[in-house]
Amino acid sequence: MTQEERLDILAQVASGIAKVLGDDTEVVLHDLTKREIVFMHNSKITGRERNYRINPTVYDVISNLADGEGHLIGYASKSAQGKKLRASHFMFMDEDNNPAAMICINQDPSRIQEIISYLSESIKIRDVDETAVNDTSYSLNDEDYIQNIMKDAIIKSVKQLDPGYINTKEGKLMLLRKFKFQGVFSVKEAVPFICETLSISQATLYNYLREIRDEEGREPYNELKLR
Repeated sequence: MTQEERLDILAQVASGIAKVLGDDTEVVLHDLTKREIVFMHNSKITGRERNYRINPTVYDVISNLADGEGHLIGYASKSAQGKKLRASHFMFMDEDNNPAAMICINQDPSRIQEIISYLSESIKIRDVDETAVNDTSYSLNDEDYIQNIMKDAIIKSVKQLDPGYINTKEGKLMLLRKFKFQGVFSVKEAVPFICETLSISQATLYNYLREIRDEEGREPYNELKLR
């Protein structure tokens, strides 16, 4: 199958998804061989134009953090107007298992959230000492979005393990090997966030990475000190 044939089929799939999900969803098809958008429906959701070009690093991070089927589902994003969105990505490979295309679905959940909020308020019993919780928003800015994906991936990986095991050196080494394989260390602010999450110093982190380096017989991770 040629890339043109693949994109033609996926454009039809993307169009069908857009029809099913309705006006509150933007669907975008990316040609990963050219790093450009080839199909976009309902662009009002993000406020982007068809000729918008995403930082290539975004594609690489999504590819590294996607699951075994090439899916990265339900990450927080934000429109150009500041509205919170739910973003999902689906990677498609070519015959040589190289990333060829990606469908992105950006959902505006505000109407559903309004319904949920209304129902919650209708049945809520307030305590006298109830405190408000500040909501955290994420930017559509490529660098912020990459960091958001990185942090979510780290937190999810940590939560999958037994807390007692995470507190051991073996547990931390296992997580660091996984983060290295996923390309997490290429993301700005990854090192301090990992240190905070694993409750270790940067010096300890670099020592662990040297151990992993020695196991693999590769070059030191000196470049990490720049991040």
